[in-house]
Amino acid sequence: MARRLRIEFNNAFYHVMTRGNTRSRIFKKEHDKFKFLYYLDKISKKHKLIIHAYCLMNNHYHLLIETPKANLSKAMHNLNTAYTTYYNISNERIGHLFAGRYKAILVDKDNYAMILSSYIHLNPIRAGFVKKAEDYFWSSYKFYINNIDSPRFLEIKFLLGLFGNVEKDIVKTKLDYKQYVENQIESKYDPKKEIIANTVLGSRKFIKYIRENAEKNGWINNKNTPDYKRFFKTKSIKVNNKKMKIQENLLTKNIFENVELYKNEKRKVLIYLFRKYTDMTLTEIGKEFGILGSSVSLNYKRFCQTLEFDEEIAEKLKNIVKKLFKMSK
Repeated sequence: MARRLRIEFNNAFYHVMTRGNTRSRIFKKEHDKFKFLYYLDKISKKHKLIIHAYCLMNNHYHLLIETPKANLSKAMHNLNTAYTTYYNISNERIGHLFAGRYKAILVDKDNYAMILSSYIHLNPIRAGFVKKAEDYFWSSYKFYINNIDSPRFLEIKFLLGLFGNVEKDIVKTKLDYKQYVENQIESKYDPKKEIIANTVLGSRKFIKYIRENAEKNGWINNKNTPDYKRFFKTKSIKVNNKKMKIQENLLTKNIFENVELYKNEKRKVLIYLFRKYTDMTLTEIGKEFGILGSSVSLNYKRFCQTLEFDEEIAEKLKNIVKKLFKMSK
């Protein structure tokens, strides 16, 4: 199996996924999952990992991990080795349990942590295990939405904090997070489609930052991989000039001339257009409107739903988009 490109640095953020060998089960009984969480707790403490989300399925698992120290490879080796040893002894077997090397996607935390957490927490629904995400015991979702103590290895305040002040109103932030995840159930958006070279998921700005700093600062563990050549040796990502022009025209807000819309409707339309037709990050769009990046996602999703039943708004948007693209030629 080809080696994977590993990029490790302090405070990096990853979506980690590991499958069973030949897609076979890695958890045969509930005790196995309890044991895996025991090792996750132990390894997280040893390597100072921050776990933001997890989901244990029958033949694979997902983790959303932050590494204050550049030690993901060591930590994952310890975790998978410890659990494999337990599993083999418990089931009187020998050999590999996991299908080769774990998959770790380096993530742009500011723009993709939220959507990845919902992707992880919705896995049991998409697999047909449950109808509601909160009904699945073996994920971190229950700690995000219920008033129960989370495991010491699990950090929920970062993601909840994207919805407001956790210390002042944790009930509200938990309700907002629940609403956000439920809004994603019917969404066809798949973050996997935006991964670059099987290695990095992020905005153009983030990708540029990794390209400019990874080699210079020694963040790459193994250069002899196809993904390394694909990510670092190909030409730099070209700037989409049309998207840049669209962004400039949206910032002037001239597209609303001779269009009858209320002020709050114009705001919703702008957020939608920035998200759909520019390369601005969620955080950057949020700054334009004085809101959090997560609120940009919520506004975008809700406006998409509005377009499905409000024909008048949909028609006005259609004309605005035509005008925007004409201005951006």
